Amino acid sequence: DGRYTMDKDMDIRLNTAQAVEQMGQMPWAYSTSLQSIDVVEAYTVTAEGKRVDVREDGIRDQLFPASQGAAMFDDRRVKTVIFPSLGVGARLVIRTRMTMKAPMFPGHLYEFTAAFPQFDRQSFQVSVQAPADMKVKLTPHLMQGGEEKSTDPAIKRWRWHESNLPATPPEMSAASAHGSVAHVAITTFDSDAQIAQAYWSRAQDKVKVTEDIQKLADRLTKGVTDRKAQADVLYRWVSQNIRYVAIYLGFGGVVPHAADEVLKAGYGDCKDKSTLLSALLAAKGITSQAVLVNATDVYWVPTDPMPTTAFNHLITYLPEWDVFVDPTPGKAEFGVLAPPLAGKKALVLGLGDLPTSWKTLPLNQPENTHVFIKTEMTLAPNGQVSGSSEIKSGGALDLMTRMALTSFPSGVEPQVASQLLAMSGQQGSGNLRFHAADDLSKPFKYTTYFTLPDVVQLPGSGAMAVPVGLPGLVHLATAFRPLALTERRWPLVFGGGRMTEHITLKLPEGMVIQKLPAPTQFTNAFANYASSMSQQGQVIEIRRQLDLRLPGPTVSGDDYQLLRQTAMQIVRDLRTQLAY
Repeated sequence: DGRYTMDKDMDIRLNTAQAVEQMGQMPWAYSTSLQSIDVVEAYTVTAEGKRVDVREDGIRDQLFPASQGAAMFDDRRVKTVIFPSLGVGARLVIRTRMTMKAPMFPGHLYEFTAAFPQFDRQSFQVSVQAPADMKVKLTPHLMQGGEEKSTDPAIKRWRWHESNLPATPPEMSAASAHGSVAHVAITTFDSDAQIAQAYWSRAQDKVKVTEDIQKLADRLTKGVTDRKAQADVLYRWVSQNIRYVAIYLGFGGVVPHAADEVLKAGYGDCKDKSTLLSALLAAKGITSQAVLVNATDVYWVPTDPMPTTAFNHLITYLPEWDVFVDPTPGKAEFGVLAPPLAGKKALVLGLGDLPTSWKTLPLNQPENTHVFIKTEMTLAPNGQVSGSSEIKSGGALDLMTRMALTSFPSGVEPQVASQLLAMSGQQGSGNLRFHAADDLSKPFKYTTYFTLPDVVQLPGSGAMAVPVGLPGLVHLATAFRPLALTERRWPLVFGGGRMTEHITLKLPEGMVIQKLPAPTQFTNAFANYASSMSQQGQVIEIRRQLDLRLPGPTVSGDDYQLLRQTAMQIVRDLRTQLAY
C-alpha cells in the first residue's frame, strides 16, 4: 500500500579537522504525520579503538527551523544525533530506521539513493525487498548487482553495490550530480501522467471558488476588462499579500490547503499560493494549470517517474497566453520566473480536456532578461573619480535585484555600496537609493553614488582603465566569475540575457587623451558583443552591449570552453587603457 521502512547503516571515518567540525552533529528531518525516525544505534569509535556510545540526551528532537513561524501548516521536525569523543581518525557509526507510516501518495512508494561525491566512499550498498506481486521499477546506475534469490516466494530481493568511489571537489555554480553518480531509483509509478493524477486527485477540490474568493477577485479586478490584465492583477495580489512559508513539496504532505484557508491564514507554501491564485483566476473564468518543477540545482530528469526527486516546487501555467507565473518569490513581475527555473523541464498537470504534458520553461535570453546601466562620472584634478549610475533591469535580473536590495535592513546601504566596490577591486565609498521595490506593475530601477579616491595618477602622464564605478549588482565586470575554472567536471549553470552599459567620463581641464582605443566587436555561436569610445571636448563616452543567447540552462564541454573564451575577450576589452 506504499508504506515501507528504510534502514540506513553508516560508518564514517573522520579524516580531517574539518570533518570533525562538520559531522559531529547529524540531523535527520522528517514529517511527523508521514514518518518516524528511530536511532537504533549510534556510537563513536575513537582513533585508539575505544567505543563511546551516544547518550540519551545526545539525541535531540526539535521543530524544523522553517516551521516555527507557521507550525499549523508544517509538521516537520529534526532529530539530531550528537556524537561524543570526536577527533581526527575517529569513526562515527549510526543505524537509523525511517518508517513511512502513511505514503505521501496512497499506494505508491519512491526512493532515490545516491553516492554523492562530497565524500570518499569505501563501500556503498543498496538492498531492496518487496512483495513478489508488487509492480515496482528499480533502476540502478553505475552499480553492480541485481535481483537475488529469495527464500520466501512471497518476497523479491535485490542488491547493488559499488566500492572505492572517490570524492570530487565542489565547483561554483555547478548543476547537481544526480544523474551522473552511482544511484538506485525505486518507484511504483507507471508514468508521469499517473503522478499528475495522484497529485491532482487530492488537490482539485482545494481550488474552490468560495464567496470570499469571488468577492476578492471582483474587487481586485474592478474596472479591469482585459483578461490578461485581470490575471496580472490577481497574480500580483497573491504574490505580495500571501506570506511564503518554506514548506517544500517533499515534506509535510503534497496536498495543498484549501484556497479559502490560505486566504484566511495569509500565508502558505508554493502549492498553497498557487492554489489560491488558481481559485481567484477561476472566479474570473480564467483557466490555470498546476505545474511541477524542481527549483534547486537539479536539472536531471529521471527516466522513471519519481515525484519528489524530479519535483519540489509548484508554479502555475496560464494556457490562454502560454505564460508561466510563480507567486512564491513575491517579487517577480507577471510571467517572470526565478533563475533556477529557467530552461527546466516541468510537468503541466492535466485539467479537463487539457492533457498532462512536459513543457520546457523559458530560458533567460536577451528578449526577456536584461539590465541597462547609465553611468556618469567625473575625474578630478587630484585623480579622484566620483559619479552615479542609474540601473534598470528586466526579467529574472529584475527579480534578483528586487530580492537582493529589499533583503538589506534600512540604513546599511552605504555598507552594501562599499562591499560592492571592494568586490570589484575598488576602494571608496558610495550609496544606493531606490523606491517602489514592491510595485510589480513596473520595472524596478535604482541609483548608486560613488567616490573613488586616487584612481588616476595626476598630474603627469600615464595610462588608465575606465573605472568600473558602482554599476549595481549585475554588470559586465562581474558576470563571468563562475567561468574562472579552465576545466569543469560538472555542467555550469549559466543564464543568458542582455547587458548594456553607457558610461560618460568627464576629464579635468588640460588632460589630453593621446588616442582612443579602436572599437571592439565579435560574434560567435553564443554571443554578440560590441564596445566603442568617442570623445567630445573633455567628455568621453563609452558604449558596451552584450547579447548572450545560450541553448540551455547549463553548459559543459566545448560549449563551456566557448563561453569561457567569450568571457576572456570581454574582460580583456574592459581592461583597455587610455593613454594621457
